[in-house]
Amino acid sequence: MQHQVVVNPGSSERVVVNNKEVDLQNLKELNDLPDRRRAGRAEEIRRGAAFLQQVPRFPAQRACVDFPWAVVFLLTLVALILLVAASAGRLLQGEMPSRHLSSSYGFAPSYGGQAMPVDNGPGYVGQAMPVNNGPSYAGQVMPVDNGPGYVGRAGPVDNGPSYAGQAMPVDNGPGYVGRAMPVGNGPSYAGQAMLVNNDIRMSKSEAGTLLVTASLACVAGAAGGLILASMWIMFAQVCASTIVYFSLYAIPSLFLVAGVLVVLAGSVRSGIMLCLVGGLSLAFTLMCWTRYIPFTIEVLQMVSTAFSQNSEMVAISAVGGLLGPAWFILVVLGYAACLLNSSGGSVGDGSAERAGGLGYLFIFVLTWGSGVIQNVCHVAYSGVFSRWYFEQRESPLASSLYVATVTSFGSICFGTLILAAAKTAEAGARGVRREAEEDGNMVACVIALVVECAIACIGDLVDYLSQWVFVMCALRGGSFCDSARGTCALFSCAGMKAVIGDLLIDRVETLGCLLAALGGMGLAALAALAGASPAGSMSRADVIGLCAMLGLLSALVSGAGVMAVLSSGTKAILMCWAEDPDRLHERGFEDLHVELKSKAREFNGFVENKPQTPQMSQTPQTRRFFLW
Repeated sequence: MQHQVVVNPGSSERVVVNNKEVDLQNLKELNDLPDRRRAGRAEEIRRGAAFLQQVPRFPAQRACVDFPWAVVFLLTLVALILLVAASAGRLLQGEMPSRHLSSSYGFAPSYGGQAMPVDNGPGYVGQAMPVNNGPSYAGQVMPVDNGPGYVGRAGPVDNGPSYAGQAMPVDNGPGYVGRAMPVGNGPSYAGQAMLVNNDIRMSKSEAGTLLVTASLACVAGAAGGLILASMWIMFAQVCASTIVYFSLYAIPSLFLVAGVLVVLAGSVRSGIMLCLVGGLSLAFTLMCWTRYIPFTIEVLQMVSTAFSQNSEMVAISAVGGLLGPAWFILVVLGYAACLLNSSGGSVGDGSAERAGGLGYLFIFVLTWGSGVIQNVCHVAYSGVFSRWYFEQRESPLASSLYVATVTSFGSICFGTLILAAAKTAEAGARGVRREAEEDGNMVACVIALVVECAIACIGDLVDYLSQWVFVMCALRGGSFCDSARGTCALFSCAGMKAVIGDLLIDRVETLGCLLAALGGMGLAALAALAGASPAGSMSRADVIGLCAMLGLLSALVSGAGVMAVLSSGTKAILMCWAEDPDRLHERGFEDLHVELKSKAREFNGFVENKPQTPQMSQTPQTRRFFLW
């Protein structure tokens, strides 16, 4: 049944959405607004209701809406690829401030008799002191000032004619505390200093073996994160109550246990702080969140049931988990290429202002691209769950992916661009605040902090609301603005605002993502344990530890992609319930259907199948969480 929107001839404030009549004059949301804003808000609700009438669910033919924004994003992607490709040679040569510097060794540029930095290693206290070794010292003994970390007199360095009057950088290492270590450079190096870092030096074969081992660890971690996160959701179908209770009480309990162990270990102050944090968190959960647990259990069981019947959605998570890091690497390489091109081949030659401006530009590009990837996955998930709700069984995954990557891709790019602009503005305000802190300007620091907080709140609000709007895009395929109006009308008239504040799904997501990350780290460590070998000065244990951390990161990315299914599925099914509540009853979720209808009735102005205006409830709402 599609939406029917009518206006009562006797009152321009009466609308009917999905056979449910609502008098806008009785909506508390509108009555709380000033008169000037009330009229505009009511008009937006009417326009949204008109959109719901004109555009059916799952239309057979969808136009590519907001297409110009998709073109802008694709042009940005092409520009990044071309920029990195044009500078690939210089990037591969490591043309940075210390030219040709690799992870194992390299050659520094000739300084022509100017001061060369001295790296005294871990034994040196403070910053390395420059050595002034002009041409007059050629062949003479030159004193070296090792700074405050040097004990006793400066050790002489024999800088014979073979050095062409240039000072040699000295790596003292752990065993040369405060003493200069001469390095034989020979004439073959043409006066260029050889930088040797004994901590990471390794041969090419060892570096190749390490790269293969680390890559296998990343793959094992990502696979482990995908599998464990999927198992977490499927387990929720069988034991939803156990999952919810465990998610709410596990982390506070861990803080309490850790605090007790730390106290027993002798660190009383730190242990007390951990116990205090855990105790307060546990008390807050018991007092504030316990009453919402039954509703969360019912929603989680429904979403996990839908996921188990459409488990192929894991493929979307896998692809998204690969594209996210790939976009990050592409943006970082593009930023490095821009710095190289703007500074004439050396990053250090650019001004701080120019680098800062480029930094904010690439923060915007990074946030925009990462958000587009996440929201494409979100729209695809939402399409699959929506088709499950309305029993659209014909290729739900393929149809949803087509909508997310073709017809609604422009809407995704536009909505994510707004969020990226807010996040970039927040980063700019944070940068201004830090500069004010360094300068000691407290007034500017306070003003920047207020602006940063305001922008952060706006960004979080846009992020949350856009998730619901993207569900409407998956359902009907309208533009981002039209979908936002339709979502606004549906939320206001169907009582959804009394529902969305009572969910604790995010706690389940957080703990599931954490467990998946830890499991992926364990699998990565096992994979490294089978093939790890010492690499240079890195012992076998160091290699295994490095692979475990890489596995943790990759499992965190892949696990988060799978756990996003819970959030997307919850939003999609609740939106579908607002569209057609009886479907949930038909699918056998009677308890959840009754609970949702009960919560919706608490919202003023919601009437089911009645042409008259409802009476105002005399019972105050105990909890309102209006995010719209």
